[in-house]
Amino acid sequence: MKKNRKSLFLIVIVLTISLNILPFYIKGYYNNSFNIKTQSLDASNLSGKSVGWVITHGEDPDNDYSITVNDLQNLGANFSSINSVINNVLLSPYDILVIEEGGTEWQISELLSLKSWVENGGALYILGDLPGISQSNVSQYFNVYYNHTDALDGMLTILNSTHPLFENVTLVESFYPSASIDESKSIDSLETLAITDDGAPIIATLLVKKGHILWNVDSDGIINDFNIGIYDHRQLANNSWIWLATSNPYTGNGPSDTGDLLIPIIIGSSIAVVAIVIIIVVWKKRSKKV
Repeated sequence: MKKNRKSLFLIVIVLTISLNILPFYIKGYYNNSFNIKTQSLDASNLSGKSVGWVITHGEDPDNDYSITVNDLQNLGANFSSINSVINNVLLSPYDILVIEEGGTEWQISELLSLKSWVENGGALYILGDLPGISQSNVSQYFNVYYNHTDALDGMLTILNSTHPLFENVTLVESFYPSASIDESKSIDSLETLAITDDGAPIIATLLVKKGHILWNVDSDGIINDFNIGIYDHRQLANNSWIWLATSNPYTGNGPSDTGDLLIPIIIGSSIAVVAIVIIIVVWKKRSKKV
């Protein structure tokens, strides 16, 4: 009877240890995966990438962004305008999509295709400060909303200087943006990176499973041809392209949703089962000897 109690006690100990190790394993699994924010930028990530500027719904074209688009191409990316209905087939060759202000609403089927594309690794760049119906329509589909009031112009306060977007960037000036991100209505996982003097979010990012989205609400005042040469604006513009083109290690080698937790759970459970089997085998051998 005493031996049985001892064996049961050993099983309980092994299970307890296994279940305590499992959370640390899961934590490490995630920490090794969600590291895009701490990565140094690598311009070679843009080489061969395809960037599409959407004008399908009447969005503003890239006319006022020739400098940053030229830099993008010099860094090895392929650039083209998209003036066709958005669907899975059309999106499949593209790595980055750009949506400027203006335009009309997207079809539901287009939004579904866009969301699927982002979730599977696509990068979305939403520009402009009006914002237009197209911008608002797409942003709201990802639970991000705009505040349609004028924000203060002047130097932006960078909230996360360690983010790759701000590598070698310290001075960014906003010019009378007519809108900003409304954090109170937007999804909690949205990360605001830069704000105006009155606290209006101007630059923000959102990770969406394997993909990511970048908002530059005052792109007209920061990275268009008229203002890109001021302060560190051009560096920020190039950093933005590189960050958008960077493969997402936070999903490439780790879980992108709760379903991927099955891997560490199965491993942890297997360890516990193996330990229990070993204890039972040893227990039976000792019982036979007795």
